[in-house]
Amino acid sequence: MGRHDQEPPRGYGDYGDYRGRDDRDHDRGHGDHRDRRDHGGHADRSYGSDAGADYYGRRGDYRDDRRQADRDSYGARSTGYDRSSDYDRSPGYERSSGYERSSRDSRGHEDPYGDYDYPSARSTSSSGRASVGSASVGSAAVGSAKAKASVSVEDVQADRMSKMEAAYEKHGGSRRKGGRRRPGGEDLDEDARKALKKKRKRKRILIALGCVVLMLTGVGIVGTTMLFENVPLPDDIAMAESNAVMFSDGKTEMARIGSAYREKVDIKTLPEYVKFAIIAAEDQTFYENDGVDFKGVLRAAWNNITGGDTQGASTITQQYAGIAAQFRDESTYGRKIQEAVMAMKLDDEYEKDDILGFYMNLVPFGRTAEGIGAAAKAYFGVTAAELTVPQAALLAGQIKSPDGSFDPRDPKEVGNNDAVLGRWNYVLDSMVKIGKLPAEERATYTEPPTTLENTSNPANVGLDKDTGFVSHGVVLEELEKNYGINQNELEAKGGYTIVTSINPKLQEAARKAASTDGKVLKSQPDNLRAALVAVDPTNGEIVAYYGGSDNGSDLNRAGYKNPHPPGSSFKVFTMLTALSGTDKQGAASIESLWDASSPKKFDGRTTPVSNSENDNSCGKDCKMINAIRKSLNTPTYSMTKTFGAENVVDTARKMGITQMVGGEEAPCNSKQVDLEKTPKEQYHECFDNEVGFGQYAVSVQDMAAAFATLANKGERIPAHVIREVRRNGEVIKPTADFSPQQAVSVPVAQDASHILKTIHPNNGGNTLPNGGEYAGKTGTWEKFCDGCNENSQNWYAAFVPQLAAASWLGDKEKENGSLKDKNGSPTFGSQISGDVWLTFMKEAIEILDLKATQFDPPANTGSATNGDHASPLKPSNSPSSPPDPGNSPSQGPQSPSPGGSPQSPNPDCPVWNPNCKDDNRVPNPGGG
Repeated sequence: MGRHDQEPPRGYGDYGDYRGRDDRDHDRGHGDHRDRRDHGGHADRSYGSDAGADYYGRRGDYRDDRRQADRDSYGARSTGYDRSSDYDRSPGYERSSGYERSSRDSRGHEDPYGDYDYPSARSTSSSGRASVGSASVGSAAVGSAKAKASVSVEDVQADRMSKMEAAYEKHGGSRRKGGRRRPGGEDLDEDARKALKKKRKRKRILIALGCVVLMLTGVGIVGTTMLFENVPLPDDIAMAESNAVMFSDGKTEMARIGSAYREKVDIKTLPEYVKFAIIAAEDQTFYENDGVDFKGVLRAAWNNITGGDTQGASTITQQYAGIAAQFRDESTYGRKIQEAVMAMKLDDEYEKDDILGFYMNLVPFGRTAEGIGAAAKAYFGVTAAELTVPQAALLAGQIKSPDGSFDPRDPKEVGNNDAVLGRWNYVLDSMVKIGKLPAEERATYTEPPTTLENTSNPANVGLDKDTGFVSHGVVLEELEKNYGINQNELEAKGGYTIVTSINPKLQEAARKAASTDGKVLKSQPDNLRAALVAVDPTNGEIVAYYGGSDNGSDLNRAGYKNPHPPGSSFKVFTMLTALSGTDKQGAASIESLWDASSPKKFDGRTTPVSNSENDNSCGKDCKMINAIRKSLNTPTYSMTKTFGAENVVDTARKMGITQMVGGEEAPCNSKQVDLEKTPKEQYHECFDNEVGFGQYAVSVQDMAAAFATLANKGERIPAHVIREVRRNGEVIKPTADFSPQQAVSVPVAQDASHILKTIHPNNGGNTLPNGGEYAGKTGTWEKFCDGCNENSQNWYAAFVPQLAAASWLGDKEKENGSLKDKNGSPTFGSQISGDVWLTFMKEAIEILDLKATQFDPPANTGSATNGDHASPLKPSNSPSSPPDPGNSPSQGPQSPSPGGSPQSPNPDCPVWNPNCKDDNRVPNPGGG
């Protein structure tokens, strides 16, 4: 700013006030109000009208006069100043001899200089310019100018000073001679000077604080009002909350899913001492105050100005507001103001208990626990309603420093015993102080309560366990499919409690049976992995689920995303289709005859179909019961061709196979086909007759569900792992339909169970330890290789009326891996996978206390003439009669010996004989 642009000294009038008066003329059309400083001293200006030019020319004259007077009075540094070069004024106007100021300023406040008359030095100039009249102004102004033409500048200045002094004294002030001088001077000693300096600093701080107050009551009131109107209320705040996944008892936690470890509780369910422990620790006047600690706000403002600590105490309401708005970590005066405004609105909108409930569910307690519900479990393993007085006091003490400073387990390892005891005693003593804990009872609490050892409770836990496949896999899939809740919504809303059907004891039995360190696989090659799923046939609940690893973050080998070719275990659905018949083809009976020759050519197929080891023991007149028990491929392929591949797939769907990988050709392209959503008429596009003996991959989970349907006499209840979903005490109903559906008739289920009840693992007898019967089917799928004679998939799926399970064995890395036992021999479905199933089922019988059951006798549904062989065999060749020498199942090769070579046929052990331990000993890559 140049010297010529400076304002006159403070005692000579308020320039700002003068400009304020000019601003009020804006409505009169005078164009740009900006004074000369805004224009940088340009000589030429352009205004909106002639009248405006005349006005601003006069205004320039007036300001020049004032500046000249100032320079003359105080000894202007710039001599010989030619004012005429600064402005191109509009001529013809004489300013009156004085400008009469109002006694109030532009804001309406009393002005101590309002009655002082400021004469224009311009009017005293001898240049003659002031004498020029103006027709537009009037004669009064002209006459006044002429009357004072002979007055000198010195006289004007003296007159101005005397009038200013008089006005100042009139309003109770005084004017020092000789300019401004601070008291004290040279006469003060060093201590006095320091005290004076401190006093002056305090005075400046008070002035600054006053400015802050003015800001808040002036300009700041607009922002404060807007903030008040936009305060987020608890109903508008998304409070992240974890979701609990429980075992079937509804009490034992399996896992948690979410972004914050929080369990909301209803404050009404808590003991009074839990609430008052929080109040005693954090805000002892909670029920009396208005939600804001005004002293704390002012203290924060003071500290903010002086550079001190800006934290300061806050009420519970303020703390909640700060955390909810996510600026609690900001140590600023602005944060305190925002907290206060939010707290006032909260106090207006809600009852005190509601606010306390919001706070207790939101505030962190340490150990990664958010809210009192999670804290009670993190520290003591109890619900918030079960907390004792000492426990409540310990938790209340954590709020001040949730980083572990007051945690008895000392997670920071700083030796905090004294701090823990001191904080705990403070809370208890404060409870006595506010009258919420009798002193006598307080005296009995001498040592802090014992806490759990674990000091970290992440929002997401359980994935790294064997149940992680359930909690973080199957549960999430079912929530979206059956309840319409996707994972994003689950984590964003939180607060769900998902009770699963997983029985913890059965789950452990499954883990012991199928894990690599379990009874079966512990001594086998380390590349082998087993998976097992068990389903309750009476309600469709999945009661055990082992995905092939003790860590749920590994590949889930039992789920939909990792299906496997089921091999001969899928022949059950081919058999059920033949026993049920179709609209075009009548039902076949278990005694219907099928050509079991091997190899055998079929129309439409370029290569012949062969049985395992080219087994021809059953010949051209093979009964269905023997063909299935021996797991022969050629009669099964013939059944599929006769009754239609699409019908076999549809039977599998009805039984519980929901997804299956289609063929390599378009439109399937080896992708999974959702059988429940794909019309039956389109099945032929993805599946051909090879589906009859298990070429297309399915999941272990679905196979267990389908065999559970057979165990339930053909009635299917969709398999599921979620038993109940709750949120905020409300049970959420599924959108999916779980009503029972009859997949196959009861007689068909009886006949199928009769065929399967003699197909057992090598190491299993005809009955289980409780004396009950069980029925199942083995499955083996060849490894794709040239003449390697190895297998890549082994299955055993079986059931008792009360429980069904499917067991799978494969390579840990390759779907087309090589399965060999500890002796180096290829494995089959009746071996390791069968042993896994058997080990689990024996344990399950004891856990569930299952009673021995016997299957119903065959219903002999269908017709014996509806096979691919025209002439039925003699009546004597039935499962309940001695075998026909020409159709004896004993002619086929048996299971391999430990060395791997097939055993010689055993003519004394026909496959239909329920007392023979060598049943179904056929090494059958692709056959069973």
